[in-house]
Formats: sequence, C-alpha cells, structure tokens
Amino acid sequence: MILLSMPIVALPAWSQEPVKDPATGKYGFVDKNGKQKIKPIYDEVGKAMTYEKGSGYSDTYKTMTIWPVKAGNLWGCVNSECKEIVKPIYDQVAAVFTSENTTYSNTIKKEPVILVSKDKLDFLINEKGNRVDNVSYLRVLGLPDNNIYWCTTDGVWTVTDRLLKHRSSIASGDNDKFIIIKNTSTSSGNVNFDHYMIDKKTGAVYFIYQGIVLSRDSKYGYVSPRGEMTVDPKYDNIYVGDDLLSVTLDGKQGLFSKEGKMLAPIEYDKIFIQGPFAFGEKGGKTTILAQPDNVERNTSALGFVALTEKGDDYSAILSPSGNYMYRGALMSQSGPEFTYIQEKTTDNSPAVGHVYDKTGKEVPQAEKFYFSDIDTNGTGLLGISCVKEDKTYTGLLDSATGKIVVPVTASMIIHPSANLFIALVPTGVLADYGREVEYDMTKYTAKGAVAAPARKIVLSRQGKDYNFKENGKWGLMDNNLNVVIPAEYDGKPGKVGSSYMGYKGGNYYFMSKGGKIIAGPYTKIDKIYTGREGDYVVWSGNKKGVLNNGKLMLPARFDDYGGVPDGYVGMNELGGGKVSCELYKNGKLVAKKIFNRNTLNTINRWANNY
Repeated sequence: MILLSMPIVALPAWSQEPVKDPATGKYGFVDKNGKQKIKPIYDEVGKAMTYEKGSGYSDTYKTMTIWPVKAGNLWGCVNSECKEIVKPIYDQVAAVFTSENTTYSNTIKKEPVILVSKDKLDFLINEKGNRVDNVSYLRVLGLPDNNIYWCTTDGVWTVTDRLLKHRSSIASGDNDKFIIIKNTSTSSGNVNFDHYMIDKKTGAVYFIYQGIVLSRDSKYGYVSPRGEMTVDPKYDNIYVGDDLLSVTLDGKQGLFSKEGKMLAPIEYDKIFIQGPFAFGEKGGKTTILAQPDNVERNTSALGFVALTEKGDDYSAILSPSGNYMYRGALMSQSGPEFTYIQEKTTDNSPAVGHVYDKTGKEVPQAEKFYFSDIDTNGTGLLGISCVKEDKTYTGLLDSATGKIVVPVTASMIIHPSANLFIALVPTGVLADYGREVEYDMTKYTAKGAVAAPARKIVLSRQGKDYNFKENGKWGLMDNNLNVVIPAEYDGKPGKVGSSYMGYKGGNYYFMSKGGKIIAGPYTKIDKIYTGREGDYVVWSGNKKGVLNNGKLMLPARFDDYGGVPDGYVGMNELGGGKVSCELYKNGKLVAKKIFNRNTLNTINRWANNY
C-alpha cells in the first residue's frame, strides 16, 4: 500500500487532542478544556486525517477528524467525538476518504470511508468498522493526478476519483507488465514528468519523462515508446541521446542502446554521445564505443578528425590524440598553421568557433564567436559573428594569425572590392520608425588593417540602396556603400528610373549617377509617372517634361508632349487657336514652330520628317 497524502485543515474547536502520559509513555485524548476523554492506552498516534460529514448542502457539512491509534502492533481509529470507532486490529490505517452519495431527496450525503490493511490485503470500512464492500485489494495507489488506483486479489486494476466515484477499469496497454497513465499534474518533487508507470505485479510506481524512468528511490532507467522497460531503474543517473543512452553507477558510466542492449560495460570515466556515435574515456584515453556503418572521415592538416554520418551537417570532432572533443564542423583553413572548428551547441544558443594552432592548443580569443557566411572572397579573412542582447554582430578573423582583426561589434560588414572591407558599428537609432541608424563606419584592408579611420554616418535603407547623411545633408549609396549621389541634399535622394531626384534649397533637381544635375531647379514636382519604355514623365506646376536613361530629354515646361522617333515634341497653348511646338532630339532643341491647334497631323509630319 502507498500512503495517500490527504489534505490537512484546521480542527474544529470542540475536537479532542492526543496527550502523552509522561509516566507510562502512552497516549490518551482530552477535549479543548483539558478534560480526559480516553485514558492513555495507545502506544502511538498517527497524523490526523480529516473528512466531511453530513447530509444536505455545502453549509451543513462538518469537518471531522480521525486519528489512527496503535495498541501493541495493531492500528485502529479514534474520531472527533472521542470514540474509538475502529478497534486496533489492523496492520495499518492508511487514509480516510469523504464518500458522497445522493439521497432520495436529491441532497448529498457525505460520510467517511477508511482504508485499512491486514495480512497484506487492503479493505474499505465505514466509521462503524464495517466493510463497505466485499472486495479485498492487493494494492491501492494514490497518485498526484487526484485518482486512486485499485488492484484486486485477482489482478484486476480499476480507477476512481478521491470521492470513490466513477470507477472504471484500466486497459492493460501495450504489454501485460505495466499500466501507463498520463500525468495531469506538473511535477513530483523537483522532477517534472509526463506519465506514471505502475508495475502490475509489484505495484511499484515510476515517473516517466520522455522515456527516462525515475523510481521512488531516485534511480534511473529507460522505457521504450511501446511501454517496455528496456533499462531497469537502478542507476544513479542517465543521459538519453537520439540513438543511444549512457548510465552512471557509483561514478562510472556504461552504454546501452534504446532497445536495452548493453554496448559498453559500466567502467568508463565519461561517455560522450553524439547521434549514432559514442565515445568512452578511461584513463585519459578515448575509445569509439559505437558508430554507424556509413561514416565519412575527414582529417585536417593538423590531425583533427571529423567523423560524419552521411547526410549529417555536423561531425564528431576528435583531437589529434584521438580524444572526443564535441559535435562540430571542420572548417576550411589557410596553410598548416591553424585548424578552425565550429562547435554545434546542444541547446538553441549559437554555435561556438574554435581556433587551434599546430601544437593542438586552442588560440585564446578576445571574445566568443561563431564562424558566419560573410563574403571574404579569398582574402584569407574569415567572417565571425556573435549574439549580444538578441542582436547579431559580426567581425573578421585573420586565418594567417588565428586572431580577430575586425572586432565583433559591426552589424554589417561589406566587401565592396577585392582589397576593401567596410564595417558598420551601430551607435544609435534615430528616426523613421527605426530605419535611420547612426554608425561608426570604418574601412579595412584585405589583411584587416585600418584603411580609413571611423567616421560618423547615418544610413537609411532605400530598396537595394542606402540613403546616407553626413554633416546634416543626405546622399545616396549603393548596396556596397559606394557613393552614387553626394551628401548635398536636404531631403533623401531617390531613384527615378536610371536618374535620381533630390531636394535642396527649396528646389527639386534631377541627377545622373555620380550627382551631375540634369534637370532643375523645380520649385514643385506634382508627380512622376512612366511613359514609353525608359521614359519618366515629370509634372512640375502642371508643366510636363521627360527623363530617359538618366538624361533630360524634354524640359518640364510644356502643357503637353508627344513622342517621335529619336525625340519629343513639347507643346504650349498660345491662345487664339495657336500652339507653340518645340522639337527635341537626344535632349537638345532642334526646331521650333507655331501651328494651328487643329492641325495635329501637320505637327506630326513636321516632327517626324525633320
């Protein structure tokens, strides 16, 4: 029998209390006034157990107390009214339940049911000491899921709630040895678990978490998804990998498969498990204990070994002396001086980069990092990154020295040319919903030396390009931070087709790449829209002009315009049915003429045949 933890509440004011006679060492009971109710005849008094009693509604029930009492080697019960309701004839008084039954008038009657044990069998009795059923139980288990599990002498298991209602049978599950029950509470002591497992033969209770089995005496084992105990819970600790598991007993470790086959005896100082690989360390020497059949072996120039199961991205890394190091990826290296390894962490934290010299010793670094995919284009520099306060920063490591040459503080590193790197270290977020960021921008050579000292710059992403701000003025850079439009404008320059538009001194200007002004100033730009292929039509104060491929093809000073081969005709109304026409080819004025407003065909012939 497993003792059930029952709720302890404040005792009624009129309740008796046990009192020990100092002369005889026996226990009796007195009321609240100290008047003796039961003489000191008991050798031991157990912990008080409470229940509710009465018939009617919630405000009519009384909280009552039962005290287990022991005379000689046998137990009975004394109730709140100082009556010995159960003679000391039982081996154990384990628990008291409040049993509920509905009366003929639809009220609820509550009364106690006491769980007692005698001759290795459990019984349920009422407060008069009579059996409430004719069933003898081999085992009764109270678990933290608020249910009671009952096993009769013929091995049939049933479950009830703590009011002894809703009795139902328990299916045997996937095997005949265990009952597996999903846990609805959250923990047992300090150990979280997801299922209980009850041995149907012995009644032993185990706690299961993701296949790990914990016994009540804090020993570990393993149960398969089929509910089979493949590793008995007799070990001090256990580690479960994807394919294998290691156990610890008396400070030594051994190896099992999840099916329960012992793969290595319990004699190793440490066992490392990585996927299908297992390595045992004993006396400073590492032995491969398990590995898959399809293993690829890669050895660096300095003797580091990567054992990889085909199809896996990461390897088991061994030192040149053959000792297991960690799960990782052997990186490319420059020459025989250093080996670079990316250690894959077991949690969700970033990987860890390591640099080892030709003696096999790790090169100390100024900060922790991992290798990242920064384009270094064969310069001998390696991209590295780290995470600080949920933000990723980057730097560069020199493969020739194994040292960091660009600190891991940049939010971006750009490699615009073969001999240049640009590092952007954020110093503040300014405006535009966080899109304007201030940086210290430093240029480095392909060897990691500073090519130009840091300067303050504000960047704001615009498509594939960047608006940048220096000395209070805005310009435009491409994706490689090459200047496209110098920082001369009050507003952020933007691209218009293959041209660019900026605002300064109260006027708008159009520029070609490099910043040469091709149109303007315009005090007002009403709209810009696409015309025929390559055309951008500019409206300024209801006057139209045309840009094409970064060149002004027609000034924005016409009421209307039309396209002709190799050019455009700009038209302005003169009144009196007259229209002034100007013909531009390749952006230059080549002819002017006045026509009647209703002679459009004549205008077209003039322009097309000029």
